[in-house]
Amino acid sequence: MDLPKTILARLRERAAKSSDRINAHYVFQDKETVSLSFAQIERRSQQYAAMYARAGVKKGDVVAILLEHTEDLMPAFHGAQWLGAIPAFLQYPTARLNLDRYIHDLTLLLERSKPGAIVMFPNLRDALAGKLPANAKLLVPGDIRPGDLAGEPVAADSEDISCIQYSSGSTGLQKGRPFRTARS
Repeated sequence: MDLPKTILARLRERAAKSSDRINAHYVFQDKETVSLSFAQIERRSQQYAAMYARAGVKKGDVVAILLEHTEDLMPAFHGAQWLGAIPAFLQYPTARLNLDRYIHDLTLLLERSKPGAIVMFPNLRDALAGKLPANAKLLVPGDIRPGDLAGEPVAADSEDISCIQYSSGSTGLQKGRPFRTARS
């Protein structure tokens, strides 16, 4: 059996073959566990892709993802890949972080990576209002229009960057490492 060429292709294959099969359980301390099937994650990914496209994100653009660990995290990631954009998870602020230092470092990181969009929850967007680069398109999951679905994913090439993984920044500004699209 030939393996799909990308993570997104694998998700779509699983959604087509076993749509109701659970892909992930999201366990929380303060609310009930959320379980999503392959089909639900694929659909949510298409919704994120449609939202990004409406904001002008295109192939090769970086999409900075500043979401807490919730059921929206992976669809936000796959939605960027759907468009051929480059998803990059960025550290979500916690109570242990110095907020001024966090904003300073985040601003430098965003100025360097020049994302086509930044997706975050409304409370973080409100806390960072006026402190991020002016050209950054700030999106929240609530901007998704439930009926909007992206069409077919943009074809991936082996030289395309699949995602950027950032270091923790414990010894200085976070550094990004791009990963190429894997081929079978």
